[in-house]
Amino acid sequence: MSQKMHKIVRYATMAANSHNTQPWKFAIQSDGVDIYPDYSRRLPVVDPHDRSLWISLGCAIENLTLAANAMGYACNVAYPESEDYIHIRFRKDTARVDSLFNAIPHRQNTRSLYQGKAVSGAELAKLESVGLEGGIILYFIYHTF
Repeated sequence: MSQKMHKIVRYATMAANSHNTQPWKFAIQSDGVDIYPDYSRRLPVVDPHDRSLWISLGCAIENLTLAANAMGYACNVAYPESEDYIHIRFRKDTARVDSLFNAIPHRQNTRSLYQGKAVSGAELAKLESVGLEGGIILYFIYHTF
């Protein structure tokens, strides 16, 4: 299971994270993974309350659970109240590959200047057709330059 655990953690490290700080530390356990915030990577000026740091950890958890599910594990995520870390335990389950899991290696970002190209009608229609989870509403605001 250790080789699978390393692969699962690798997917977690590909998560979106605030200012590319990668503010996490992973501890592989015999039955899961613990994720600790790496406060040495915090950004006290732009994130004085560590909100973005914890959102980044949430993104890592999402990737980790998607990868674990794809490799045949169900996850139990817990947040111990006495310490700052996330406790994720695995149990054998049927492998479930999600389209979000398949997208993980293709995620990218750029800090280059916006090129000013309008989003095509076909691309907008594709975005508008995305199925959302219950309780989530997505509003599109169109602005022409």
